[in-house]
Amino acid sequence: MRLVVAIAKGDTCTADVLLCLDEISQAGARPYRKIFDLSGVIATLSTEDVPLVGMRVVALTGDKPTGPLAIVVASNAVAELTEVFEATAVTKRQAMLAPAARVVRRTQ
Repeated sequence: MRLVVAIAKGDTCTADVLLCLDEISQAGARPYRKIFDLSGVIATLSTEDVPLVGMRVVALTGDKPTGPLAIVVASNAVAELTEVFEATAVTKRQAMLAPAARVVRRTQ
């Protein structure tokens, strides 16, 4: 079982997220399980920019399968951005939003 863990802290902009997605794609890790820990992020992405991130995910994956995704958040502002992302990045994968106060372990 392979896993990608990405941890973001502080001010995080759209370019940071897009760079991370590109790195995951270039490493051939799209089919791996992914945990994005955004619990330390200050919501600096605008709701207008988040669909760009979702569209990048769709463009990078195409019809290829992607691994399940868990997103850990600590604020309502980041949770709202995550929900916009999930609505935009429609791919063949499972996604889960988890509050940082709860430890989540999910197997497939």
